[in-house]
Amino acid sequence: MERDATAVGHPGATGPLTAGEGIYDYFGWAVSSLAYWYSMCLDQNPAVVFRIDRPSDDELLSELVGRRIRRDGKDVWENKYGPHKKSGRLNYSITELARVPKPHLNKLIEVVNRLGYPEDAAVLSQYR
Repeated sequence: MERDATAVGHPGATGPLTAGEGIYDYFGWAVSSLAYWYSMCLDQNPAVVFRIDRPSDDELLSELVGRRIRRDGKDVWENKYGPHKKSGRLNYSITELARVPKPHLNKLIEVVNRLGYPEDAAVLSQYR
C-alpha cells in the first residue's frame, strides 16, 4: 500500500508504510523526529556542537559555560536506567531502520554525518 512518506504512520497518510495497516509506527516517527529536529538545529549554524559521548568536546562546553566540565568517572554516554527504575522504553533491533521511509532515513544519515559520526552514518546507510 502506498502512503505519503511525509506522514508515515498517520492514519490518513499516503505513501509507503513502515508498519502494518492501522499500526501507529512510533519507531518511524521517532527516527523522523530526531533527524529533522537535529537538522533544524544544525541549520542555525551553532558556534559550538557539544557531543556528550566525546570527552574531547568537554573543553568546548567548558569555554561556553565558563566553568570546567567534570565527568566524575561516569559513563555519561550510556542511556540506561538504574536498578531502582523501570524502563518504559521499547527496544528495537537496528534492522528496524529498513522500515523507515528512505527520505527520513537519508535525513538521519545526513545529520549523523554533520555531527561528525561518519562510521555511524555508514552503518545507517546499510538500511537504505
